[in-house]
Amino acid sequence: MPNHLAKILLFFPLASVILGCGSDSQRPDGLPPLLPMTITVVQAGVPLTDAVVTLTPDSGPTRWGSGGYSNAQGKVAVKTHGNFPGAPAGKYKVTVLKREREGEGEGNVTEYYLVDPVYESAETTPFRVDVGSGSKEAKFDVGESIRLKIE
Repeated sequence: MPNHLAKILLFFPLASVILGCGSDSQRPDGLPPLLPMTITVVQAGVPLTDAVVTLTPDSGPTRWGSGGYSNAQGKVAVKTHGNFPGAPAGKYKVTVLKREREGEGEGNVTEYYLVDPVYESAETTPFRVDVGSGSKEAKFDVGESIRLKIE
């Protein structure tokens, strides 16, 4: 399986946890206290819209995925488990994903990175945030605009 396909197959289940599976606002048992966090993402200084931003704990996997989508101002109001504003206190790696698909049907679809793929993986992203360290905001620049075909 090509590396990019493996990433895609791993991303969608993760995104459903982070961005939520439904609208049930019942606070799940064991959900830790959440602290407000807003992340702004820019590309070459311009707000990056419709990007998926995820927070991955430095301490390892958690059942409480945090992140969200960037709005027209490039801002992400971080939510946990898709419905709950904020994130648990801790140090996180921040990933940013934005892609584009072109074409329709099996074998006729081409996908492009719109953000350098280094920012898509918790293993390679240089972005870090410390939720609860005092600052409730972070800003990251993903560099120049790209449109790189995914092989």
